[in-house]
Amino acid sequence: MGCYCCKLDTGVAMKVLLALIILVTGDAVFAIRPSLAEGADNNSGWSTHNIFSVCSGNCAVLILGGQSITRSPLQRIVIGSAPVRFDNTQLFGLAISRPVLTYSDWFAIEAEAGAGQRVGNMHEEQFWTALYFRLKPFPTNKFIRVSIAASTGLDIATGTSALERRRSYGHPSLILHDFSPEITFALPDYPKTNLVFRIQHRSGLYGLINNGSGTTFLTAGLRHLF
Repeated sequence: MGCYCCKLDTGVAMKVLLALIILVTGDAVFAIRPSLAEGADNNSGWSTHNIFSVCSGNCAVLILGGQSITRSPLQRIVIGSAPVRFDNTQLFGLAISRPVLTYSDWFAIEAEAGAGQRVGNMHEEQFWTALYFRLKPFPTNKFIRVSIAASTGLDIATGTSALERRRSYGHPSLILHDFSPEITFALPDYPKTNLVFRIQHRSGLYGLINNGSGTTFLTAGLRHLF
């Protein structure tokens, strides 16, 4: 028989991912230099991008998949007060994105739209649109290109699962807030293909949209720029 609820007693997977994000964020402090502003629009370093223009290496497609994290709210997992628990639900998704605002080659705000299908204990589809705030320059980029990002946006589901109904005290919402931090890795010789680790999360934003919590998936995927 399959295991419908698997437990990581120490939350190893989550803590490794968060440790990587903290590590590269600290390194970013030493990576920012005055030369970053050279060659940008109006010599300020800032550039805007028309998301409806023809793609020229700055559009991206992401394919991802992952496992549902259940039982413990995301914030309790992040601070280490609860273990990571998985159940028999997976999410498979596809997203497209491109920058709308950049500062030289180290910071970008990107627009993303995506869709996913839940399988297993949950069967709903979910759609999201969000802005990602991304930091890109790290000392490790000579050997491996690293970026970190976090999103804010809206996530719409076609139905509410038993998990979401329980977490929202019987008053679930199809529309919730999207907050999905990620870390990416790429080889310097192949900068257009990125390995992505993302926490795909939707919730009520501490009561601003809805009381209670939504779903969280620990995912991995590939992003390709074109």
